[in-house]
Amino acid sequence: MNTKHTPGPWNIDEKLEGQTCITSKQHDSFAEPIICRVFDSSHVPLHEQEANARLIAAAPELLEALLALLPGAEAMGWSTEKARVAINKATQG
Repeated sequence: MNTKHTPGPWNIDEKLEGQTCITSKQHDSFAEPIICRVFDSSHVPLHEQEANARLIAAAPELLEALLALLPGAEAMGWSTEKARVAINKATQG
C-alpha cells in the first residue's frame, strides 16, 4: 500500500493567498504546506465549493477510519468490496 501522502490533519485555510486552500501543519516545521487549492468557480455554487473543501480536508482521517473498520467488517461477514476499492483509489491512484 502506498501511503506517501502528506500526513494529516489537513485544514481549510480560507482565502490563503486569495484562494481557499487545504494545508497541513507539519510536526517538524512551522510552515503549512498547501495540499491543494479549491479554486473559486462561477460554475460551482459556493456551498458546493465549501463542501468539497471539507471533504478534501477530511481525507486523511476518513482513510484512517476506513482502514481501522475494515477488519471488524470482514469479521462480521459484511461486504468490504466498496471499502477496498476506495482504499485502493486513495493509496494506489
